[in-house]
Amino acid sequence: MRDRPVIKVILFDIDDTLLDFGAAERSALRQTLTRFGVDPTDGIIRRYSEINASCWRRMEAGELTHSEVKTERYRILFDEIGAVASPAEVTKYYESKIPFEHATVYGAGEILEYLSPKYTLIAASNGTGATQRKRLADAGFDKYFTDIFISSELGVTKPEKEFFDAIFRKYHDIKREEYAIVGDSLTSDVTGGKNAGITTVWYDKKGAAEPPDPVPDHVVRSLEELKTLF
Repeated sequence: MRDRPVIKVILFDIDDTLLDFGAAERSALRQTLTRFGVDPTDGIIRRYSEINASCWRRMEAGELTHSEVKTERYRILFDEIGAVASPAEVTKYYESKIPFEHATVYGAGEILEYLSPKYTLIAASNGTGATQRKRLADAGFDKYFTDIFISSELGVTKPEKEFFDAIFRKYHDIKREEYAIVGDSLTSDVTGGKNAGITTVWYDKKGAAEPPDPVPDHVVRSLEELKTLF
């Protein structure tokens, strides 16, 4: 572990770091499956989550685009359960519901309020621009952020170095060693931060049993712990 970093800018992941995407996803997904004639059982919801996570990992590995992820997850699920529906239409309906879901992660509002007077906070998300902006606004979190960088608007995703380069270009007067990223994903947030040469803080809210790979500079188990780090 490094000593306490001298930081001016903190990049925050959104989903499952500040907003409870699992809760939002389940609510929107149940509405979507019902709309297309599928009983949204717990088993089907779990299977969708597994497929969805796999598709996002494939995107982070460069195997799928962000747009392809959004339809491929439904194509795979519906093929498995024998349902008939257009993945594009299912995606469109789901995306009409997810912006209205903005359950928050415990302590998120408190830590943003604590950090925002002391640091420049920037949201950095792999997601859809309009959706993420609305969810942040509805949660009352947008007021804490100086800026928001979203993969669908940039055309690149975390952990790609180009995602972070877009931030560095805009805030070119700030040195890289003065940036930190806080996020729950080792593959996108920690790997991305390391690719960009900035301090990485892994939000390990589930309490991983195995050592993380890659190894982050810092690990917190709750957002409250950020108060002692920054």
